[in-house]
Amino acid sequence: MIYFISHGSPMLLLKNNDFTNMLKNQERRLKSSKYIIVISSHWLTEEPMISENPYPIIYDFYGFPKELYSIDYKAFTDKNIVDNISSKLQLTKIERGLDHGAWALFYHMLSDASLPIVQISIPVGKDFNFYIDFGEKLSHFKDDASIVFSGGAIHNLRLIKDATEEWAYEFADFIKNAVLNHDIKSLKNFKHHRYGAVAHPTIEHFIPLFYFIGACQRPTLLYDGFEMGNLSLLSFAC
Repeated sequence: MIYFISHGSPMLLLKNNDFTNMLKNQERRLKSSKYIIVISSHWLTEEPMISENPYPIIYDFYGFPKELYSIDYKAFTDKNIVDNISSKLQLTKIERGLDHGAWALFYHMLSDASLPIVQISIPVGKDFNFYIDFGEKLSHFKDDASIVFSGGAIHNLRLIKDATEEWAYEFADFIKNAVLNHDIKSLKNFKHHRYGAVAHPTIEHFIPLFYFIGACQRPTLLYDGFEMGNLSLLSFAC
C-alpha cells in the first residue's frame, strides 16, 4: 500500500477517535509488507538523505502535555534495505531518529513496531516535478514495502479554531477532488486557489502530497475530516 496521511497534531497520540481507528485499521495491510518507507514533512534537508538508524525517536514538538514526551516507539531498520534503497536512489546515509510526523502515525498503524522502517528526507527548494518523479521512483519498491507520505492537506497552526471554517472545507474539497482525479496541474497550482496561501503559509506539509501523486495513479479516499477546527486530516491510499 501507498499512503498520504495528514498527520494533524501530536495530540493524535492520545486520541481514540475515527481518525486513529482508521490508522489502526491499516496495521494488517502494513504487516503484509516486508518493510516501510516513510517521508515526513518534518525532515527537511538540502539534498535527499536516508536514515540508517530511526531510534531513538525525536520529540520535535513543543508545548504539549508531558505525557506525550514519555511515549516511546522502538523503531528499527535493516541495513541491507537501507543500502539497497540508497544505492538505487543515490541517497546520502545519515543516523537520524524518526520524527513525530512518522512515529506518531506508526504508533497507531504499527503498534508493535515489528517492521523495519526506512525514512527518507525531503530536499527543500526543488520544483514540484522533482517530488512527483521521486514518488514514481519510490513506487517501484511497493511489491516489498508499504510507503507512507506524511504531511497535511491544510496546515496553518495560526488558524486553529474551535470549529472548522468554510474556507477550510472549500480548500479540502479542492484537494480531495484534485487527488482523486489525479489532477496534477491543479495541485501544482494550489497557490492560485483563493485559499491556497491561507491553507499553506509554508509549503513543507504539502510537499508529501506531490510524492504521493507521483507514486499513485488511482488514489482512493482514506479519511476526510478535521481536528482543531481547520487542521485537515484528509488522507488517501492506493
